[in-house]
Amino acid sequence: MSTISPLSVANNIFYLSSNENIPITPMKLQKLLYFLYRDYLIKTNNSLFSDRFEAWKYGPALSIIQDTFGHYKDRNITQYYKSNDKKFYRINEKTNPIFSQTL
Repeated sequence: MSTISPLSVANNIFYLSSNENIPITPMKLQKLLYFLYRDYLIKTNNSLFSDRFEAWKYGPALSIIQDTFGHYKDRNITQYYKSNDKKFYRINEKTNPIFSQTL
């Protein structure tokens, strides 16, 4: 079972999107996470994270992402997720090359 948090994966997406100047809304984030999860599962036969997608009106979604970033509504997300210890976590792409390739 995976211990990776979708919020950490979201931080990787934010990091890359900020470097490329690509805006990310909560809905776009949900879609990107779904495709990353799917592609990672296809490549490794393992789940990227243990959280499960739910069938929502506009497509698959993770509750934790909605709970964390839903207040942005249709605006671009402007801040990384920070955990309760106020630290910013991302997935180490060097130690997980399959994730890096998928991302």
